[in-house]
Amino acid sequence: MTVIRVLYVINNLGVGGAEHVLLDLSRSLDRREFHPLVLSIGDDLALAPRFREAGVPVECLRVGFKADPRTLSLLAAKIRVFKPQILHGFLWRSNVLCRLAGRQCGVPGIITSEHSMHVDGPLRNAVNRWTAHLSCRITCVSRAVYDHMAGEVRVPEGLLQVIYNGVDLERFAPVEDRRALRRDLGLPVEAPIVGAIARHTEEKRLDRFIEAARLIAQQRPDAQFLTAGAGPTLGRVRELAEGYGLNVRFLGHRSDVPRVLAALDVFVITSETEGLPVAAVEAMAVQLPVVSTIVGGVAEIVRDGVDGVLVPPGDVEGVARGVVTLLGDAPLRLSMARQARERVRALVDLRSIVTQHEDLYRELADPRR
Repeated sequence: MTVIRVLYVINNLGVGGAEHVLLDLSRSLDRREFHPLVLSIGDDLALAPRFREAGVPVECLRVGFKADPRTLSLLAAKIRVFKPQILHGFLWRSNVLCRLAGRQCGVPGIITSEHSMHVDGPLRNAVNRWTAHLSCRITCVSRAVYDHMAGEVRVPEGLLQVIYNGVDLERFAPVEDRRALRRDLGLPVEAPIVGAIARHTEEKRLDRFIEAARLIAQQRPDAQFLTAGAGPTLGRVRELAEGYGLNVRFLGHRSDVPRVLAALDVFVITSETEGLPVAAVEAMAVQLPVVSTIVGGVAEIVRDGVDGVLVPPGDVEGVARGVVTLLGDAPLRLSMARQARERVRALVDLRSIVTQHEDLYRELADPRR
């Protein structure tokens, strides 16, 4: 069997949704047929040990990513050494670099992945449009991202393909003894717990989670709140919670996200924009109903009134109403929770998502295509 060498290129290996998607994909490839190498442009390598533990080699260019003129030539040099049949870029800047360096080096299959919509301004849309034809395929994490690329960015639809973010249903699974889990995590055993797990960045709008928590606490003073994640807006969000006198647990970065999720009663997303939030499918996998703003591809996964509650972006009152309703109606909450896991099993089971990537790699690596 011919081994297909796959070079993944990503901006950094910090703690983020796209980085975790790459981790799950690269470590799940059939190693009898695919040989992956992950290349980080920048030197944030927080997740690198997780890749290496899974047997996925990681290298780093260690350049000043945004402005260093050496980046393109260093990437091209790495391509010439590794000689990949597939060059797969993750995130906007890496995508552009992969298109340029991949064509320069004659890589047979150049794939770039679009994970979000929020960063695109006129300049980035123009660069994306001007370089899109250098990709053999552009994968989009949701139909919403696909429509954005075809519409606002004006990329030919023949280049686009939807492949959702997958979730490992063995790693993200409900627990039998949640009381014991909560005790182990130092959380209240009996109280209803509402949580949000996300990087603390502007587009995630975790300040709105705090605003919703204030309204929820007025009707459910027994409710507890927590967030996990780090980022530039964490301090501001913490100050807001303290100003309202709310008892919100800020857990910071966690390596045990499946356990934290499994301890919750309701999961909340208050983002202003998304591609397809990894946290949403992970929460659904552990049997949590999701209360979310209707952004990006969320409505492609979460069905309003079936396995979650959807509200317009910025509707803090709607988020609070959805959470209060679920906390007050245990049969509804449990029904939505069961439906949520079955939904992600049908749509975004990791094994299926990996198979879609492997099929794409075979197609583009074939010199006869």
